[in-house]
Amino acid sequence: MSNDIVTAGIIIIGNEVLTAKITDLNGPYLIQQLNQHGIDVMDMRTIRDDLNTIADCVHDMASHLTYVFTSGGIGPTHDDLTIRGVAMGLKKTMERNAELEKALRLFWGPNASDTQLGLADVPENTQITFHRKGFPVLRTDNVFMLPGVPSFLRACYETLAPSLRQGTTMHTKRLYIRADETAIATPLAHVQQLYPDVAIGSYPTYESTEYQVLVTLDSRDPIVLNQAYQSLIGILNVPWFT
Repeated sequence: MSNDIVTAGIIIIGNEVLTAKITDLNGPYLIQQLNQHGIDVMDMRTIRDDLNTIADCVHDMASHLTYVFTSGGIGPTHDDLTIRGVAMGLKKTMERNAELEKALRLFWGPNASDTQLGLADVPENTQITFHRKGFPVLRTDNVFMLPGVPSFLRACYETLAPSLRQGTTMHTKRLYIRADETAIATPLAHVQQLYPDVAIGSYPTYESTEYQVLVTLDSRDPIVLNQAYQSLIGILNVPWFT
């Protein structure tokens, strides 16, 4: 397993998400899958179907993150701008991909329209991998262009997942606090100062009758994580459980 930190950004593209016509399921799914792969999701943005916005967002993320995943906007209609936006963001020209065109002709038949075959126009040097059900997974440099339909996106992710670099697994410990968040602020700050490489989060809830705050400790080093955990429970003076 690599000790390198592998990072990712997610771009959810679609006016329908920003106008609440559709609830995004793809962002949470990708975050969960990438975390399981040891990949840190550093940025996730939801943007409109706008060519320049897509290009700017792709350019920004691709320049400093290991991977970028886009969701949505890869169909045949006027508002499907993702593929061209990725080309602009990566400063690539668009070209007809022969392998993808062949697959589209087989799918649509001999009377395939120009609009249908236009789906074979992708950024230069795009790699095409086909899911066993026939979905094409598009990758240009470090950017994966995934469909917006959740079932299709999941199928495509399953196909591309083996090609991703494995990051170092993040380990987590949880404490459920039966007290107000203000009662644990000082102990949390103290332990955070002692263990700066352990990410400590405090999340109050007003819905549970069993606890008032969830505290999480995250680290790639299980030994350091346990040290921080033991240090914290040793100075807490409020009721808690795991």
